[in-house]
Amino acid sequence: MASHWPPVHIRKEMLAEAVQLIRAPWRGGMNNYEGKYFSSEQAQVFTLPKQPPPIMVAAAAARSAEFAGSIGDGLISTVPRKNLVKKIPRIRRPQGKTMLRPDHRLLGKPA
Repeated sequence: MASHWPPVHIRKEMLAEAVQLIRAPWRGGMNNYEGKYFSSEQAQVFTLPKQPPPIMVAAAAARSAEFAGSIGDGLISTVPRKNLVKKIPRIRRPQGKTMLRPDHRLLGKPA
């Protein structure tokens, strides 16, 4: 028997937690994670790049795009709507580099 999707607020909690879980090993060292929805043991990236890879989050609606911008490093969307991108003028990485701009220029260019 198929199960239903959790409510939107639960799915958002799960996605935010999943992004935290994905980011953890890219900070270096051995990582254990025990969250509300997910857990991992002894996750490690052995050869770290100078900067961690960006985490792109998909969205097709304005509120989802705002949420994606709050937890991710960039936006993926199959819906070509300028107002969607305008909802998030800048999605920032912790290093302060812009990953997505409203004019659709290359990722990683300073704003």
